[in-house]
Amino acid sequence: MGLVKHEMHVSEARGWYSVEKFVCPHCIENSFLQALIERNVDHNFCDYCDRQAESNIAAPVDVLLESLADTLLYHFAEPVDAGVSYESREGGWQANVVSTEDALLKIEFGSPSDALFDDVVKAITSDLWVEAPGGHWLGLPVHKEYLHSWEAFEYTVKHESRYFFGTPRIAKDDADILMVLSKLCAALNLVKFLPSGITFYRARLRDSDANWSIDPANMGAPPTESCSAGRMNPAGISYLYLADEEETALAEVISKVPTEYVVGVFTATRNLTVLNLADLPDEPSIFDSQRRKERELILFLKGFVQSISQPVRKDGREHIDYVPSQVISEYFRLVYETHPENGGQPAGALDGILYPSVARPGSYNLVLFPIRSAYTSNFDQVTFTGASIRHVVADL
Repeated sequence: MGLVKHEMHVSEARGWYSVEKFVCPHCIENSFLQALIERNVDHNFCDYCDRQAESNIAAPVDVLLESLADTLLYHFAEPVDAGVSYESREGGWQANVVSTEDALLKIEFGSPSDALFDDVVKAITSDLWVEAPGGHWLGLPVHKEYLHSWEAFEYTVKHESRYFFGTPRIAKDDADILMVLSKLCAALNLVKFLPSGITFYRARLRDSDANWSIDPANMGAPPTESCSAGRMNPAGISYLYLADEEETALAEVISKVPTEYVVGVFTATRNLTVLNLADLPDEPSIFDSQRRKERELILFLKGFVQSISQPVRKDGREHIDYVPSQVISEYFRLVYETHPENGGQPAGALDGILYPSVARPGSYNLVLFPIRSAYTSNFDQVTFTGASIRHVVADL
């Protein structure tokens, strides 16, 4: 076999042809790919922006192509290889088939250099692609499979059964989403310590003619006998909802203006062990082949947190819409325990959950669980240390 023919076979097998040019990081938009180029510089001239230096500033385009093709082939496949049929009488391909240009854009590859983008497109051996997670056009990315399991879980606990009596019936049907979440907490080190002395806030509406006293009993969690269902707590089981800032506490409860609100201050009496859903790690780059599993898990977790944090319309159905997040909270309150390997913290129970505030994006809420020995309003994690009156004249 001739050398040229051999190289063609090699190129077709790997999915791309070699490009005998050099590119510098300035011609790449993605930070991961920029770093990849920087690690592989071996030339002092960039063929795309004409930068030149005495030291090496550019890497072979083949370095870029190897990463791009690897990512492209992970998310896409040629239609026939992905199981897509072609029916001339039915309008052609029986799936959404896209060009190489569109496939590259879908995997977030872009460049300020049109010439580089064109060279990459021409170097890819296939012209047509179909999204094919797992190799099949009907497949789903891992994070979407998990989100489908979560949606099935939501439906089950809302409309079929929310009591599992030992072994959850959903475990096999829905990929045991509770166990998935539990393992994710360990894998991503989502259990966090909040130091003793940290301050939180809780707001309550107080009409001008109100005569209730501003004290720990009235500013803390409601008693179990009058506790209604909330985002995280089932009816009759009292949780203590707090916020990281005074303005966040007000934004969470404002129902009418102008009027007065009382903002209570609570201080942690000891170190708190919480599940941190408010500050999730950034997902790795789509081009980082070594961390693809981690990327999928974080994408799922972000979708999950968005689901349990989204606003619920107070139209009488909120007692149903809150059920999934209540089940999750009760699971982490009563079942989940931290372990020494989870970031080094000692084994034990969680005190609560940090989750993002929808009412005031960028801030967060803390829900504290009552003591595990009984369904009471007894909270030993914080103490009421003061309050202020706020006259609110407009929505925050």
